[in-house]
Amino acid sequence: MKENFIKAIVLTSLAVAWCIGYAQINAFNSDANRALFLTMRPVDYWEGIIQPSSAIVYVIGAAVLLVWPIFLTWSSSEIWQFTRMVVMGTIVGFSIFILWPLNIRRPEFIGDRFGESIMQAVFTVDEPANCFPSFHSFFAVLGALVVQQQVSSKLYVGLAWLIAVGVLVSTVMTGQHYCIDVLGGSILALVCFGLLRSRRDRPKRRFTFTKNNSSRLGRNESVRRRR
Repeated sequence: MKENFIKAIVLTSLAVAWCIGYAQINAFNSDANRALFLTMRPVDYWEGIIQPSSAIVYVIGAAVLLVWPIFLTWSSSEIWQFTRMVVMGTIVGFSIFILWPLNIRRPEFIGDRFGESIMQAVFTVDEPANCFPSFHSFFAVLGALVVQQQVSSKLYVGLAWLIAVGVLVSTVMTGQHYCIDVLGGSILALVCFGLLRSRRDRPKRRFTFTKNNSSRLGRNESVRRRR
């Protein structure tokens, strides 16, 4: 009970610190004297790439792949391994934000197409800065990697990667990022996972035994041996 309380306090504190830090850097980098822009945006190559309906995947998909690894690792010390990956990615990513204040000119969502109201809400709390690397891409790829590490079900692993790919695509289709931002966030996730993941061989999660099941299996094994 005490251990779970400590985990909750640490993760909550980390989440609050992350949001405050991101918002402060975002506001700082949005200043006209600092803001940098790439010459061409994805929409400049292909106008039809902007699809506000992809906002559903952009928001919910990223949230799922952030929470899912926490759920899988919560009962073990590997929650701290995942936390270290996030901290490492945050330090590197925030440092790049400051050194290269890349912004993007976002499309206007002023109609009534599905998803536009979601993007309007996103724009009210998120300045068009902090583009490279994309933290949506970072959390999506890192989440899928942790799910793949933790579970043996091909169905769940495939689902995790399907959501991750959807998030990567949606970061561009919502007009939030350049393609290079997606690549940068994905590479950052791969590096953090590769450097900090546990290399111990251990069985992946299939199902959970209860004490009653364990004792029953032990008794059955003893009976078989006597026979």
